[in-house]
Amino acid sequence: MLSDRERLLRLVKKSTRRGHFKLTTGKESSLYIDGRNFTLNSLGLYLATKLLSKKIRPEVTVLGGPTLGADPLIGGILLYQQARRKKQLKGLLVRKEAKKHALKNLVEGPAVKIGEKAVILDDTATTGASLLKTKRALEEKGLKVVQALVIVDRNEGARENLAQAGLALESLFDINDLV
Repeated sequence: MLSDRERLLRLVKKSTRRGHFKLTTGKESSLYIDGRNFTLNSLGLYLATKLLSKKIRPEVTVLGGPTLGADPLIGGILLYQQARRKKQLKGLLVRKEAKKHALKNLVEGPAVKIGEKAVILDDTATTGASLLKTKRALEEKGLKVVQALVIVDRNEGARENLAQAGLALESLFDINDLV
């Protein structure tokens, strides 16, 4: 019987496309990891949620991430933790830019307290730019970002860029697991 990690890896591999792709970072790649393909699938979301939840530090009370990649992960972890009566958590989603109408928020979610500890999440990391933007947005709300988690690290600088910002990147897989 396959472990949860092996089952998720199979789904991630099935969601990895070969071809010619331009990534969010502007970089060209022969591999595209379609995170929504496995995080918007009930089994994929369950497995990712379960595995990421095990890595979240005990002091963390807030989950944050860039929309769209982190949206299902944050929702899944919030529900998983509540159902297991593990911990009351809050989720924050960081938009690419602040809304132009209504509340004009860059960060969406419930109120948080200054000094609360946060983890930033995403499905994949390339250079870490989206995670770093999320980190800055949460810090502007008074949060202390203490952890960064992704499902796949593409090994294209995210780990190093986050380390320069004082944050270690943890991943369930890296690009070498997919090829």
